[in-house]
Amino acid sequence: MLKLLFGIRANRQVMPLRPERLSFNQSLALALTALVLSLALAGACSNNAPIEPATSTAIPIADSASSPPPAGSTPLLQIGVGRDGQCGLQEGGRVVCQGNDYYLRPTLLLDTTRFQQVTVGREYACGRRFDETIACWGSSEYGKNAPPPGQFTSVDAGKQHACALDTAGYAQCWGWDWDGRTTPPAGIAFTDIAAGGVHSCGLTPKGALQCWGNNSLGQANAHSGPFQSLSLGLRNTCALRPDGAAWCQ
Repeated sequence: MLKLLFGIRANRQVMPLRPERLSFNQSLALALTALVLSLALAGACSNNAPIEPATSTAIPIADSASSPPPAGSTPLLQIGVGRDGQCGLQEGGRVVCQGNDYYLRPTLLLDTTRFQQVTVGREYACGRRFDETIACWGSSEYGKNAPPPGQFTSVDAGKQHACALDTAGYAQCWGWDWDGRTTPPAGIAFTDIAAGGVHSCGLTPKGALQCWGNNSLGQANAHSGPFQSLSLGLRNTCALRPDGAAWCQ
């Protein structure tokens, strides 16, 4: 059969077959024969060794405290996302994190402390406890994981700095103070605050936008609004108007 398939006839010269002359059955037979031969050669080369499954390069998360719960288990009330990972807030105040295990790995703090808010920056995260105090974990670069003492109503982690509002509405920031990003204006109370990549912003009780820090692209320009919430990126600022319309700079 092999001689026939490859164009060899008894007592005759070998004549290679042209592809256009092969019938469907002949083409199928050729393919099956090639497959059998390749499997036989592979088995001979490997000395019949079993094929090992491919290994994964993903870093396993050994502790359940570092990984989000499986789908269908404890739901998340809030999620914070940073450059190197993300943290979620479960019912009951437990925080679970996943990502860069060196900075967001499980700690005694996460096992024993319960939070009502969580926010994630670059290689660090912060949470606001039920007693309104703030705790941070991860990289200590620029002091960004060292929040001030006191009680706060909100906290937001930026790239290398974080900001929070105390119970009187005044902003306090910590971390890298390049371009004054951790130096909020004195004597101004805010209802909302956000920390970005290189700047920080707050909303006054009348909904006006006040910002401080780097303004290389106009991201820290003031605006009368009114706005009801805001969010900051690396070098951009966005806010929502009362009617739900988005505004960005």
